[in-house]
Amino acid sequence: MDLLSLLRTAQDVDEASKIFTPAELRAPWVTDEEAFFRHFGVSPEAYAHVLELLSPEQQELYEQTLAINPEAAVLWVLAMDEIGP
Repeated sequence: MDLLSLLRTAQDVDEASKIFTPAELRAPWVTDEEAFFRHFGVSPEAYAHVLELLSPEQQELYEQTLAINPEAAVLWVLAMDEIGP
């Protein structure tokens, strides 16, 4: 699984390379599933599941946050609770 693509669900990896700083691109959790799990405490698949549930407004906020602070964007998504039937 390409975690960088997962983080940038709505954009190409080329676009992601313009947003992530070199230090963030070297962060192990960006490219390694095991490191992602160790860093955030959830699997990349669980993270992807929550991303699929975002409303259009939440997706926009996610994209804006991701552009400024990718780690904060991931943490924001992981802090969400599923609501509804």
